[in-house]
Amino acid sequence: IPTLPHLLHPEVRLIQTAAGQQESVTLPDGSRIDINGGSVVELIENRPRFARLTSGEAMFHIVHQDDKPFIVETTGARIMDLGTAFNVRREDGETSVAVSEGVVVFNPDSDNVKMRAGQGLTAADNRKSRPRAKAVDIASVGGWRDGLLVYNGVALSQVPADLHRTTGMEVS
Repeated sequence: IPTLPHLLHPEVRLIQTAAGQQESVTLPDGSRIDINGGSVVELIENRPRFARLTSGEAMFHIVHQDDKPFIVETTGARIMDLGTAFNVRREDGETSVAVSEGVVVFNPDSDNVKMRAGQGLTAADNRKSRPRAKAVDIASVGGWRDGLLVYNGVALSQVPADLHRTTGMEVS
């Protein structure tokens, strides 16, 4: 599916990828967003350091600006970049973040969980407690871009959806 203009708000650029299709977008400041298949990302013209991941998965490579942090929103989460590379996945009422370089803050106005390279977290929208950062394999963060999918301690039910999004193959 090609990049489509948002019909209700022309200042919103809606990027939708089909399962198995990946797209890369370079922003005016030199930052880059790699978008996995089966994903929806919104960019807003008058907010150049902002992206909304509605569904799916994207890897963010952000150029650091002290006075203008980059913000990624999903339903129920705000991720503030402090100059870094990080992966965000949004599905089934959860947001997952994994950091491969630098530092990000998960929900800076509420949870305020700071994650450094080699850390990540998964938080459900309906959580009752503050999410906690845990160790992740830096080499596997955003590995889907090279066809690398790594699973450690996740439900087997997650694998078919990831394979479908990344490769376009139906797996059951």
